[in-house]
Amino acid sequence: MYRSRLYFILFLVLVAGNLLLSSEMPSENYFVIKVVDEQTGRGVPLVELSTVNNISRYTDNNGIVAFYEPGLMNRELFFYVKSHGYLYPKDGFGYEGLRLMTKPGVRSVVKIKRQNIAERLYRITGYGTYRDSYLIGEKIPVKEPLLNGQVFGQDTVIAAIYKGRLFWCWGDTMRPSYPLGNFAVSGATSELPSKGGLPPSVGIDLKYFVDSTGFSKQMCPIKADGPKWLEGLMVLANSNGKETLLARYAAIKDLGHINEFGLAIYNDEKEVFERAVVYPTKNGYHKSSHPILINNGNETYYYLFPTLRIKAQIESIKELNEYENFTCVKQIGDSYEIERSPDGKPLFKWRKGIAPFNPSINEEAVRKKLIKPEENWIMLHNSQTGKPTKTPHQFNGSVYWNKYRGRWIMITQGEAGEIWFSEADTPTGPWVYARLIINHNKYNFYNPTQHPFFDEGNIIYFEGTYTASFSGAPTQTPMYEYNQVMYQLDLSDARLVLPMPVYYAKTGYLMGQENQEVVNIPFYAVPVSRKLKGMEEYGFIAGSKPLRIQSKAGANEKFIPIFCALPRSFAPTATDKDSSESEAINNLSSFAIPLYEYRLKTGEYIYLTDSEFKDGERSAEPVCKVWKNPLSTLAADWKAKQIKY
Repeated sequence: MYRSRLYFILFLVLVAGNLLLSSEMPSENYFVIKVVDEQTGRGVPLVELSTVNNISRYTDNNGIVAFYEPGLMNRELFFYVKSHGYLYPKDGFGYEGLRLMTKPGVRSVVKIKRQNIAERLYRITGYGTYRDSYLIGEKIPVKEPLLNGQVFGQDTVIAAIYKGRLFWCWGDTMRPSYPLGNFAVSGATSELPSKGGLPPSVGIDLKYFVDSTGFSKQMCPIKADGPKWLEGLMVLANSNGKETLLARYAAIKDLGHINEFGLAIYNDEKEVFERAVVYPTKNGYHKSSHPILINNGNETYYYLFPTLRIKAQIESIKELNEYENFTCVKQIGDSYEIERSPDGKPLFKWRKGIAPFNPSINEEAVRKKLIKPEENWIMLHNSQTGKPTKTPHQFNGSVYWNKYRGRWIMITQGEAGEIWFSEADTPTGPWVYARLIINHNKYNFYNPTQHPFFDEGNIIYFEGTYTASFSGAPTQTPMYEYNQVMYQLDLSDARLVLPMPVYYAKTGYLMGQENQEVVNIPFYAVPVSRKLKGMEEYGFIAGSKPLRIQSKAGANEKFIPIFCALPRSFAPTATDKDSSESEAINNLSSFAIPLYEYRLKTGEYIYLTDSEFKDGERSAEPVCKVWKNPLSTLAADWKAKQIKY
């Protein structure tokens, strides 16, 4: 009996111990640190707070760290504060951080200054997106704040609206139970904000497709060697409105080589993509694409990239030779054959059967020195310095039409961790001036894409893969590594004012208007709608030929503005550190150049940045200051009109 009683007592002790170990610590035991954006007051995710002895914690999507360390509570601790694109002021000894009293149940708010133009909003995928908020009972907007679909990490997103919902796919996906995860595409759905989904500024409630274990299932279980990756989700509707979801797939040998290319169609009943066509080629490589449905003349196309399209018909999509590249490459054989116009310039046009799985053939033509860098369709220049970026011909991102800007917007990756913003009058450009909107400190952020279905007036949303891969990062960020992070960008920010083409056409000078009779782009200037303080409007008086400045137009004269530029006597002012407009105009003025007026023998007036033009009488003084056109060709797809989401 004594032994039975002893066993019973031991049993109770074990049960109580297990209950104690399994129970969560009361929220009042934590010292709570909330890091907020000084500009917006919003919690900032991905902020590292580390102690002098290198205990590091990272803020969750609410900007919260729930701190508890035995022996370190109820005492003053110094916390280093560090985050990509944010700064905390240094103290007298140069340390970026502050001292806090770690009292349980107490909250402390830390404000940090954002350097990036884009604002980091939240992590979308992976474990513990709201871990610390959960520990302290903070309000959480999503249904699965800890471990949704048993996803630990997820690479490269593509998305489309399918049957009234958002359909999401990712590449390789990591899981908790083993280092190898799902290498045959993951998927999820969510509701559109207009149909009950969360506002994009708040979050995305993903509902994963899962297998019998609850882990994110293989959405593309095609039998082919290597991991399977999807690109280019496309939705086609028949005459009855019934939708079909399809995508191109690649079975990967390595990053530069493919075992198999094909077309996959989504089976709604089985909830998987099934092989429909195997394309008869292994030439090219996988590159994540974000298709745009476009009307071009009398045809409807999916533009997989700005320079690769296919008719929006299932029969065409199945046929490899129906894909069209926008290129000057006439033929690819042992070497590239370039087609040029009578004046010697590369002739860009849509061509079938060139390189359906190589959207970068123009970039390769530059690298092979078959065309000059200035002859390409894209040559990005930093709008802060006027100099080419370090990857001026690279496109790795997305292009969509934006109603607020009235132009096509590009969000693209530069060097590891860089994201650039640019805009153009057509999807194929010309893409010239760009602004760095995100930078990461020795960390990568690749395959970014906009989500135009989330656009809200002047606010756009985009995400990318946050990873140490290809960056040289010394360590990986716990929980955030290899996951998707959402940003928002305010398009009204003055720092996003970029020089845009001023076209010389048979009808005269113009900006941003469809015109099939454009002759060239003599210079770049700022659109009237984006005028900055200190700029002047330039245009024409009705019935008069010379270019005029608005302030000099007579009271009875009808002034027709064309562009904005800097007065020829403009001098930068002292920069107001809190004024994005002051920063923008000072940056632009640093590489502005004089614009001269020439009167030809015919009596016509033309305007050039060339001060040595010999075929006309030059004005004694420049008209104003504008920005150079570094491209020698005009690659424009004027007829392309995006079909609304």
